[in-house]
Amino acid sequence: MDEILVNTSSVAKFCGCSVRTIRRAIEKNEMPQPFQTGDGKRPNKTWLKKDLEFFRDTIIKRKKHTPKKYL
Repeated sequence: MDEILVNTSSVAKFCGCSVRTIRRAIEKNEMPQPFQTGDGKRPNKTWLKKDLEFFRDTIIKRKKHTPKKYL
């Protein structure tokens, strides 16, 4: 069974970036869209790890080109 990541903080940890970066990527449609789990009052955003591997590689490539003063 595929491992799932249930919230933006676990996705950020997996990708090696901040929660803010994940939220911006969701807004810009740069990463796979999550599917909703939980009840209707407070649904959880959920991703499969295998769906995020390409996005994680993109984040790693971006970090290589970021000036050190911004890291």
